[in-house]
This record gives sequence, C-alpha cells and structure tokens, in this order.
Amino acid sequence: DAQRLSTAPFVVYEVRSQTLAFAMSTRSLSSRVLTRMAASFPMFVFYFMGSWAPSVLAEDSVNEAGTSAIALYGSGTTNPSKFVWEVMELLETRTKIPVKASYRAVGSTTGQIEFTGDDASNYLPYSHFGMGDIPVTQARYDEIAGAGHEMVHIPFVVGSVSIFHSIPGVPSGKQGLNLTSCLLGKIFARTITTWDDPEVKELNPELQVPSDQNILVVHRVKGSSSTAGTTEYLDKACGAPDWPLGSGSTIEWPEDTFGAEGSGGVTEFLQTNEYAIGYLDSGHGVSAGLSEIELENKDGYFLNSQEADVGSAGTIAVAENLLPDATGDWSEVNLYNLPGKETWPISLFSYAYVRTDQTADPVAGSFLKAFLTFLNSDEGQDIAEEYAFAKIPKEVRDINTQTIALLNTGDGAPEWTFETATDPINGMGDYVISVKRQSSGTVKQSSTDSQVSSLEARVAELEALIEDLTGMSIESMPLASPPPDGDGPSGDSGDDDPSDVAIAALAISSAAFCMTVIAVCLGMMALSSRRDRNDHSTANGSSRAHCVRPQVLSETKVDA
Repeated sequence: DAQRLSTAPFVVYEVRSQTLAFAMSTRSLSSRVLTRMAASFPMFVFYFMGSWAPSVLAEDSVNEAGTSAIALYGSGTTNPSKFVWEVMELLETRTKIPVKASYRAVGSTTGQIEFTGDDASNYLPYSHFGMGDIPVTQARYDEIAGAGHEMVHIPFVVGSVSIFHSIPGVPSGKQGLNLTSCLLGKIFARTITTWDDPEVKELNPELQVPSDQNILVVHRVKGSSSTAGTTEYLDKACGAPDWPLGSGSTIEWPEDTFGAEGSGGVTEFLQTNEYAIGYLDSGHGVSAGLSEIELENKDGYFLNSQEADVGSAGTIAVAENLLPDATGDWSEVNLYNLPGKETWPISLFSYAYVRTDQTADPVAGSFLKAFLTFLNSDEGQDIAEEYAFAKIPKEVRDINTQTIALLNTGDGAPEWTFETATDPINGMGDYVISVKRQSSGTVKQSSTDSQVSSLEARVAELEALIEDLTGMSIESMPLASPPPDGDGPSGDSGDDDPSDVAIAALAISSAAFCMTVIAVCLGMMALSSRRDRNDHSTANGSSRAHCVRPQVLSETKVDA
C-alpha cells in the first residue's frame, strides 16, 4: 500500500497532549523505517508516563490529606443561585485538597422535597442541604421530626419580590405606577381588568392609556417562592374580598391570566407584551430593565424595591421576636408588610435548610459548616449585594453563628479554617480556605467587574449631565414623536423649535458617546481574552485532540 502513494505526506495524529509523527514514503518498508519506528518508542513511553504520573501524584497528595475529593451538593431556590454558584467556585479555588460543590436551581418547593426525603430514605435528605425563599412547611418539618431527625433554618440573604409592568411610557420611580396592596390584589384576581379603571386612575391621574385597555396578568406556573411571597403578602396586607385567591407556592389563578415558567418566562412575557403586569424577584426584574411599580408599604409610603431598605425587615423581625429557636418550626416566619418608612413590604429571607446530625458523612459535613460560615461572613455578604440582595443584619448573623455551631460532625472530623492574611506554614494546611489562592479566571473576572463598574459610573455621570442640561431624565425623554401637520414634507412645517433640536442632538450625541465607550472597552476586553486564549493554546501545544491536515515534507525535513 505504501508503494501506491505518489507523495510522501507527513501525517500527524494528536492524541491528548502528545504528538506522534509517522513518516510514510513511496519506498517499501525498509530497515530505515523500522529504525525510525523504534526510535519513536521513547515517545510512546513519555506519553503514557506523562498521562499517568500526574494522576498518581494527585492521588498521593489526596491520601496525605486523609480523604478523597470532598463532594458537597444541594438544591433549591433559583433566586440566589448565581450567588451560591460564585461562592462554591470561589471556595473550590481556595482549597488545597480537591473539593467539588454543586447546586441545582430547581425551586424552593423541589429543594424542600429533596431535603425532607421520604419513606424510602426514612426521611433522610437526598442532598447535603436545601435552600428556599420560604421556610420548610409545617407538614415537612413534622415528617422530619417524626422520623427522629433535627433540622435548622439559616437565613443567608434578604431578598425581595416586586411587581413589574410593561405599560409604554411609564417608567420606574416617582413618576411611575402607584398601587396599594388591595388594588394590586384586585388586578391579579381580575376584579379590575383595564388600566383606565377609575380606581387605578384615582391613584395615577397622569396615566395615559387607551380606553378599556386590557390588563395582561402573568404568573408562575409551578411551585415558586415568588408566588408564595406575593400571595402571602396580599393575604396578609389585604385579604378577602379584594384578594380572594388565598396564598401558597401555587394557587388557582383566573382562567384569563397567563402562566409562565420560571423568572425567565415572566420576564420574556413582560418584554414581549405591552400593558402586562407580573411579579418577579426584584434583582431579576431590575437587571432585565423592566419597569417597577411604586407599592404602598405599611406606613403609607409609596416606593419601589430599589428605593427601599430591604434588609431592615430582618432587623425588625429580630426586634419583634418573630424568629423561633434554631431547631424549631419556622413555617410561620415571614417578613411581609412590616412597619417602617423605608421597609419593602414583600421582603423575604433566603434560607439554607440543614440537618444538625452530620456524623454520617463528617468530611462533607465539616465542609458544609465552612460553606455556611462563608455565606454568613462579611465577604460572603458583600458578594450577595453584587447580586441585588440585601445583607443579613448583624443581629441575624449572630444567630446564624450560634446555629452553625449546632451542626454535629462527630469526633475526629476535620475542622476548616480561613486564611485571610498570609499565615506561613499554617496557611498550607490541608483544611485551610485561603484567600491567597486564586485562579486566572477569578482574577480576570475581578478585572472585568472593575471595568464594568467604571463604565456604569461613567454612564451614570453622563445621564446626570443630560438631566442637568435638559431638565429631563433619560427614561422620560422622548426620542421620537409623530410629525405635526403643516406645509412641509410629510406634513412637517419646517419650523422646528431650536431648543428641541438642541435637546435631541445632545441626547443622541451623549447616547452615542456612551455606546462608543462601552463598545471600545468591550472590544479591548474581548481582544485581551482572545490573546490569552491564543497564548494558552501556544503554550500548551496540542492540549485537545484534533486532526492536523497532512502536509507534504521533503526527505530532508522528515529526517530533521
């Protein structure tokens, strides 16, 4: 077969990280070819040793620590999932021994089901921990306690649910849409069905909507803490007859409302349908750029979640002794419609659900304690704020510290510590989570976050400048208007007001400048990232298996 070849291609096969080259010549197999094959034998040895040795070294290093890779897994609410994932990734980077932490964002109800267990598991959990924006229900708590087990709730952020709409031309803020709890209840229950209803207009006399414009109500279709928070708030703040649908993570909605799956589904509905209204966790709705209503709180003040002090609800809960003992039944705990001038009426804790007995898997249990301790730390709470959550008040964090201490991992379980400043020798301990350990990914992400924050600050400055010069906010500034009747082309009289032209020109030029700055910075970031990838590829050679196109080389090149 070799004699049939009219050329002498140099075929390269890449197998994992080593490149094996074979020369095929038009000549028949000769001693020279066999010699070259023999000469290639060390390459095979090098390849197999290269792939085998690191795994042996890694295994040895793990055995020195006295444990295999530590696995920690949980499931539950979607609202703080991005925050949880970042913390897990951060802790994986900062540990010396291998740790694998994972979290399934499946909703509070599913998280409770998997944490509670069933008859088949003797009501032991299918996860190391659960998470939810609502406490474990009394029925599930009783099932756990009835099987002889003990659990605790650990609040780790204060979140909020808010109401968003898609009425054209109506922004968030003080010029936005004002609603009371009972007026909102009537809208969601379809007692009020049009935006120009007298009760809506009474609170919003400047609201301009088409006559008899139908209100489109969108809601979650599966068990959701957002549904529970909204309906329990309406039940507590208003109740029947204005809100007759009851409360819970799922309820029976009127037939002429619209169901959507997940926060993403509600967001998409509001973005694609005008004159709609629905509920979302505040961070999700705000980050999507949706218009938020001004909701009246218990003290009679209209505000939205961004204007409110969401975290104050936790402080009020402690002051009013609303939190039970750590191992008690928390099913009746809520932060809805609490007093305070700046209190948001639909505030809620996000909880970690944890069993106190961790002796069945003490290694995972000890890392779970470290994970919860980090969530409760200053650094953990700072990260939570980046995802639009409010920090847990100090009073609640102090309670959490006492609750985490209740988790029993048994005798001989490892105890994790945190290195926050250089601690020679001790910082190299097996069970040390060190801030001094980083990865290129976290470093680059930190740099990107800093650049984005700088851009956001610059855009805010430019928006403030535009508002100072024009007396109009960006949200309320008209970018286009129908041409007036007149003698000019298309009915335009040609007598544009110079001040209007100047305002429009300034707005457009400022927006263009902002977009240019953002585009340039994003382009530079993308170019830098591409260079990093190219450098990485060059440095690692053939780190991924792929086929290289055969190349024709001269006999001299092959010999070389």
